[in-house]
Amino acid sequence: MKTIRWMGDSTTIGATKLPDERWVVAPDNTVFTATRLLKAKFGESAVTSVNDGTSSSAIADWYSGSPATPTKPLMPSMEARLLTPEYQSMDIGVLEIGINDATKSTSAADFGWYLQKIKEVFDKHAKTLVICTPNPINHPNLPQLANIQVAIKSFASWFNIPLIDYYGVIYDHQPNWRNLMADNGHPGNTLYSVKGSVAAGILEGLLP
Repeated sequence: MKTIRWMGDSTTIGATKLPDERWVVAPDNTVFTATRLLKAKFGESAVTSVNDGTSSSAIADWYSGSPATPTKPLMPSMEARLLTPEYQSMDIGVLEIGINDATKSTSAADFGWYLQKIKEVFDKHAKTLVICTPNPINHPNLPQLANIQVAIKSFASWFNIPLIDYYGVIYDHQPNWRNLMADNGHPGNTLYSVKGSVAAGILEGLLP
């Protein structure tokens, strides 16, 4: 059995807004859909997923850790996580981050630096890192997010890291993607299921 831990922001959780303005977790969220497809292909016992998505988180929070805020819980550093039994039992870590960095104006260069430091932690503990481009956002910060997703793709290519390219699949091949968003940054259920299918297609290459 392979254990996958999914790390990221509220889109990793699967947060979505209903027409009545209520926030819920989309039933066909990325993690659920990808795990369902992987189990269907390899068997129920082949994979287990743990969703560690953390609302309002950015890449610095995942590398360095951060104190609790009104919108985000206390976050341990990546090194501290990898020292816990829960993370020691992980085989694959999937990191999907960038939307909050775009709204905080994190530069693509700084984002790449944090990616490299996270990779060093994973290498130190002999864990497999998979990185994702975030889904596009219907927001004025989309150009900044576009720069970040280019940095993610370049990093994956340079270091030969498995890449799940949500941004490319959705932005380039889902022309009505804005109509499938629940709000400016969070997909609706249909778009989450698309993300899950994309993720499963990459992760199946890392399973037995």
